[in-house]
Amino acid sequence: MRPEVRAKILLLGLAVVAAASPVSGHAFELGAGQVSIELRPQFVARQSEVTLGDIAILHTTDLQTIQRLATLSLGRSPAVGNEAVVRRDVVSRWVRTQLGIPSGNVLWAGAEETHVSTVAQTLASDRVEQAARAALREWMATRATRYVIDAQPLPADIKLPAGNVELKARPLPANAEPTPRMAVWMDIQVDGRFIRTVPVNFAVDAFRDAWVAPAAVAGGVSLTPGMVEKREVKVTGYASSRFPEQGPQPGTAAGLRTTRAIKEGEPVTMANSAPLPAIARGAWVALHLTSGVVALESRAQALQDGEVGQIVKVRSSSAASPVEARVVSPGRVEAIL
Repeated sequence: MRPEVRAKILLLGLAVVAAASPVSGHAFELGAGQVSIELRPQFVARQSEVTLGDIAILHTTDLQTIQRLATLSLGRSPAVGNEAVVRRDVVSRWVRTQLGIPSGNVLWAGAEETHVSTVAQTLASDRVEQAARAALREWMATRATRYVIDAQPLPADIKLPAGNVELKARPLPANAEPTPRMAVWMDIQVDGRFIRTVPVNFAVDAFRDAWVAPAAVAGGVSLTPGMVEKREVKVTGYASSRFPEQGPQPGTAAGLRTTRAIKEGEPVTMANSAPLPAIARGAWVALHLTSGVVALESRAQALQDGEVGQIVKVRSSSAASPVEARVVSPGRVEAIL
């Protein structure tokens, strides 16, 4: 909204202490229980709340009454660039309903309405960009060995109410990889009051060491150390894929198996590979077989994938038919006959 466009807003809210001035251009002869309220035509707010003591000169013969009047809240200050209008008739009803002072006990003077605006301060766009950059750097530190981030300049400085400005970056996704375009959303508060959120956009190039296949690998293959090597990879070139933290370790659950063919020079990602299960189909495992008081150990071949605790079918090298066995650890199963 342009500054010259004024939004007329009725002020209602909570109380904040303000002082009342004993000075007025009008003289009143006040009786017991009477008060005079002289509205000012203009008021520029410096706090987040506006009270009756801010917009009016108050008179009464009772100290407690004038304190209650002065601290009577009329609501929040208008947003920067807006103007709120407080009418005399609205204040009269508010005084009656909130403080119980009859309308006949109030003598009015001054303006028919008070125009309320807010003192503004300017928040430099560079400050917002620097805070967003710091948040993105912290996030990138655990996801890249080197990176380049370029902020897209904000279109203009930001007008805010007077007060202490605090910038807070919203958390970036914890389980995400860097992408070529990233946004950091900055929440702006003044004196602890939320004002607005501003996105700061960045162009990102991020690099880190990752497993790469120096030669093509077919799909469905358990990777061995000789099939991959560590190279620096531009991870923002594979923004939709996550990179495995561990490399291939055959015979353990930390190993990897291709889920599709990997081209020569292509990084190993969670889009083209998956962790090996504790028991992989076709792998040879140790079978612990118990029948009554007799326990046997034999070599068996897994007929299906399985994780620890799952039941899988295995075929012993000396048996004609498969048996069901529970996976107890990587490469080891047990069955009870």
